[in-house]
Amino acid sequence: MPEKTDFGAVFHGLRSILDEYAPQLKVVHDRPGYFYLDTYTLTYTLGPNKKPIA
Repeated sequence: MPEKTDFGAVFHGLRSILDEYAPQLKVVHDRPGYFYLDTYTLTYTLGPNKKPIA
């Protein structure tokens, strides 16, 4: 099983990529270790239960 010590560095790297898209999307959660973006429109992002797919 991989070590979990790199989580902070990996999360920071991914977060920096997603920050570029945040102004165009709805920021649902913005906390250390938890960054969640969602779309404003529900076009093709509905699952079988008619709920948005994150």
